[in-house]
Amino acid sequence: MLFQTGLGISIETGFFSVVYLKASFREIQLEAHAVYDLPADKTLEERLTVARTTILAFLEDNHIISTDIYLSIPRNLALLRYVEFPLTVKENLRETLGYEMEKYTPFSADDVYFDCQIISEDRETGAMKVLLVAAERDAIGPYMDLCEGLGVGVSGVEISSTALAGYFPHGDTGERAESSAVLYMVGDRMEINLVRNNLLLYSRHVKVEEGGSDLSTVVRQELELFGESLGDGEIKPPVTFCGPRVDDNFFTCPGGENLFEIRQLDFPDGRVSARELIPAYSCALKALQKVSMNINLLPAGLRKKPDKRGHYTMLFLGGLLVLFLLSWGGGVIVRERLDLKHLNAQIEQLSPEVARMGEIRARCDKLEGQVDYLNNLEGNYVPILNILRDISDIIPQSAWVDRFSVSGNDVKIEGYAESASELITLLEESPPFSGVAFLSTITKTKDGKERFRIGLKAQRSNL
Repeated sequence: MLFQTGLGISIETGFFSVVYLKASFREIQLEAHAVYDLPADKTLEERLTVARTTILAFLEDNHIISTDIYLSIPRNLALLRYVEFPLTVKENLRETLGYEMEKYTPFSADDVYFDCQIISEDRETGAMKVLLVAAERDAIGPYMDLCEGLGVGVSGVEISSTALAGYFPHGDTGERAESSAVLYMVGDRMEINLVRNNLLLYSRHVKVEEGGSDLSTVVRQELELFGESLGDGEIKPPVTFCGPRVDDNFFTCPGGENLFEIRQLDFPDGRVSARELIPAYSCALKALQKVSMNINLLPAGLRKKPDKRGHYTMLFLGGLLVLFLLSWGGGVIVRERLDLKHLNAQIEQLSPEVARMGEIRARCDKLEGQVDYLNNLEGNYVPILNILRDISDIIPQSAWVDRFSVSGNDVKIEGYAESASELITLLEESPPFSGVAFLSTITKTKDGKERFRIGLKAQRSNL
């Protein structure tokens, strides 16, 4: 969640690590981290007292006033069981486990802190696979006392295996992988975990002597057991070696490479810079984003109440944003209405002038029409007397015209001639006329004259 912070603490026998994360707009930032040694010659209670004092100093030094704290404890303090239940008990799963605790652990429900998570569901068979994590109260009681002794509220407690599952959902390279296996070595403990689809599907731990010569044999045996736990035909995932006891000079497990691809952990994404910080980083991450593994051994009554200040802050900021948008939008509307009112007032002032301009325009259009009419008359006028004069000059004395009409430039003549064809030639050769043609067939009279009817066009410029 935006602006949220988270503090992760991982406590082991000889040391503990602290990681402080903060969520920003783009990414999760590593704000502070540290690794502290614990005195080996002290009791567990004394070591945890040292841890409490150091954690409070870490909070003060880094000006951490309020944050969500998650704690990781050693894997060997808890029992893990994968059990099957019918789907019908899903709604009351925790109560069912409480009744049947002695069936799956050597303890009663009153003697343990426990939590559970559904790993898979099969609708066809009506069954589900459940991960049960139980820790004896006497064994982890000092850790619960530490949570209360901090005085700042702790949100959750889990074991290192479930914390590692939160760090390795994408494999050791940072790329999404369907399955990834992790062999984690710290102090006198070695554990091997299988994470598939972001869920812890296999977890086993054994005790190994620090500096013992049989370490290679133990690793190979654990890899063999892990390989046998995989289903037939199942692709074997690469096994990543990590933890404080795995350094750059760590061996590649002679014989183990024949069982699995062995990898050493690098840090390609820059999340942490030391192997000791991995469980603590994963714990802190639970405060900032939703994770797949939600095991929490801390009783509900001891858990820190959810800090809603960030939620209220976001609501407040959201309210301010809404008010700003409303005020800005309202201001825009008011300005637009004022501008519209001003424009309407100007339009009212200009309306009489616009009306007068319309009247003037109408008068101009009328005058333009009259001018065009006069221009047309002048352009189409042909002097009729000139046409008669030219025709009289062209036709021979043996021919005469008894009908004559003019329409614009079109001229029609009718009459008699010795040779009507000769008239056509004479008229065509005359500059004032063009388009000379007979309008009807030539007929002959009783006295041998030819009756003609001719059409032609008068060229005004030549008249």
